[in-house]
Amino acid sequence: ALSSAASDVYKRQMEFTLPSARVITVDEQKKTKFEFEKVNTEGAALPDAHFTLTNNATNTQQVAISGADGKVLFENLAKGEYTLKETVPPSGYVASQNNWTVKVTENTTTGKLEATLYLGENKCSSTNGEYQISNQKPEEIIESSKTAKVKDWDKRTYDITIDAVSYTHLRAH
Repeated sequence: ALSSAASDVYKRQMEFTLPSARVITVDEQKKTKFEFEKVNTEGAALPDAHFTLTNNATNTQQVAISGADGKVLFENLAKGEYTLKETVPPSGYVASQNNWTVKVTENTTTGKLEATLYLGENKCSSTNGEYQISNQKPEEIIESSKTAKVKDWDKRTYDITIDAVSYTHLRAH
């Protein structure tokens, strides 16, 4: 047994303060992932497409690049809404001008978080839970029209106008 004086010394020796200490709250928030496949119009996988996913509430961003199998994966997504944008297209393809919305919601039956892809207000369709976002080559998206006006009927001459317009039109399905 320690004497009273020794006990006081022992107690004082055990007292200390941490000037930089702070309380840290551990967030046990549920998380999920969002995965899709980057493909061309024939459904073949497209590697090296760059995407940015931005949390609309916090503005935090994740970047992902499609692999050789065309897969793009974003992980550790909390409940909320995100904006998905293609920032770099695969080589030889046109970048999409679309901004998709990824909504992460809780499934009321399972309690698990689920990520759903939208283009505008429309929910994108998926096959077996797999979304595909496709790119087109520039030559696949040129539309043309032509008009002919009679310049001189007797001489059978015409003014012909041909217009060609290139669109960035991509689909998510």
